[in-house]
Amino acid sequence: MAAIIPSFNDFQQIIEILNSIFIKVNAETDVEWTQFSSAPALIDELTVSIEKLRQGDYQTLENVYLMFLPTGSFQELSVSNGWADEFLQMAEQFDACYEKLKKQ
Repeated sequence: MAAIIPSFNDFQQIIEILNSIFIKVNAETDVEWTQFSSAPALIDELTVSIEKLRQGDYQTLENVYLMFLPTGSFQELSVSNGWADEFLQMAEQFDACYEKLKKQ
């Protein structure tokens, strides 16, 4: 598949990053400083975004990019829930994939 669609691997890596965030979210997750009204709303957004990224949707990629920006929803989520250091690694991985995808 990757040989057919050059962006496949980068989209897959971003999906894996979002899955890493997804598994950290539960009903007790603090979303106070994010754009989400509740943890279930965040879960819904992640689920939809992952599905759209599987289809190679660049608009969803742009939406996810905004959530990875400094003081964006994912950074705020990580700080509020005690995994800020791990988020920084995720953000670096995301940025690398995002830059490759933007060049294609």
